[in-house]
Order: sequence, then C-alpha cells, then structure tokens
Amino acid sequence: EKPMVSVLLKSEKERSMLEKDTVSSSFLVLPPIKSSLTYIFKHLQHEHPKIVDMLQEADNEWLNLLLNEIDMSEQLILFGKRERRKDGTRPFHVVKSEKKATTLVHHIALGGENMVQQRETLIKMLVNVDKKENSGNDD
Repeated sequence: EKPMVSVLLKSEKERSMLEKDTVSSSFLVLPPIKSSLTYIFKHLQHEHPKIVDMLQEADNEWLNLLLNEIDMSEQLILFGKRERRKDGTRPFHVVKSEKKATTLVHHIALGGENMVQQRETLIKMLVNVDKKENSGNDD
C-alpha cells in the first residue's frame, strides 16, 4: 500500500519561505506551473472537491494559472456543460469544496478587490467555453 501524500500548492515566494525541516516527506509541494495542474487533475481526477479546497487555500497565482494557462480543449473538459460530460462529473466551477462547501465562483466573488482580474477572466473563459460548445448548434 502506497503512503498517502498530501499536496501543497505554493507560490514561488511561499516555497522559498518554507524551511526544509517544516515540510515532511509526506507533502508534495508544487509550484504554480501548468505541469503542476496536469499532475493534480491526473492524480486527483475524481476528487474535484479536494482540488477546489487546495485552490481556495492557495494564493492567486494558482487561480491565474487555472484561468489563463490552460488551452480551450482543457477548458472544455473542466468547465463544459454537465449534459455533455461523459464521466458524470460536474463542471469544475460549480464543484463545492469539501472544507468550506463553496464553489470557485463563490470564492472568487468573495475575494474583493484582490480578485477583480480573476472574476473578469473567469467570466470571459466561461463565455468562450459556451461559444465553443454551442458552435454549430441551432439551439
């Protein structure tokens, strides 16, 4: 049986402040880069509430990465409409976190002035996903 490893999402600034002794070997500390997101979604693919928890606890660099650095094909997989999802999961932006029972949309809305850019980016991304999903449809 593999030992459980907890994943920490830390910005470069936060990572540099972590002392080696304070992070045990049971933690995997990931930097805010696209390959980290790929790792998270691959290894926690059916645990979206846990991923939402991690993103809500991380700093804005992680939200910026999620909203700005993934391409349209990945956005469609994560944020596309429920009825088009073959795996039965909900679109990522409406998944509630385990700890706070809030969605990323709610988290960003409550973020005040610190998250104005994230709100605008999320709205634009969701509009683009909707357009892409519905292109060529008559409804």
